[in-house]
Amino acid sequence: MIVLKKIIDIDPVIKLLLFCLLFYFLSNLIIYSNNQLFNEKTEQYYFIEIEKEGNFPLVYQININNLSSTPLPPSTLDSQIINGKKYYLDKNNNVYKTSQITGKHKVALGIPLNINTAGLHDLMALPGIGQITAQRILDHRKSRGKFKDMQELMEVKGIGPKTYNRIEKYLTY
Repeated sequence: MIVLKKIIDIDPVIKLLLFCLLFYFLSNLIIYSNNQLFNEKTEQYYFIEIEKEGNFPLVYQININNLSSTPLPPSTLDSQIINGKKYYLDKNNNVYKTSQITGKHKVALGIPLNINTAGLHDLMALPGIGQITAQRILDHRKSRGKFKDMQELMEVKGIGPKTYNRIEKYLTY
């Protein structure tokens, strides 16, 4: 009863503020409970590039949990969808070739580059990595084998802590 009397005695502006905060938190709780917190299957998006004969290539962001809602041709959906993959379609919308999206596109789209498979031009797409440093990474990989830990990059001449911190978010191994 004392708590109720104290609430009644609060300034009307503060009451309104408290009511708005309560409404905001409750509405967000309902939104999150429907979408994320209690839903084991969270949405995961991939970027793929499609190049049709005679047309410019287009990049699509697709929800891999709901492929039926994508604007992609059925022949693309029949093949395995892989993040960062490029699909070449003939005039009948059939996949006749696949490759990887270029390093520049991957970096721009936030798709990590695999440090153990990236080529010279892919590595040069990383911020602060020029041709010489990219070649040193390739030489290091050739002489010592695949990178087993991302921090091994700092063994490459030209990659110190600053450069490493700048590029690590763009890489995987």
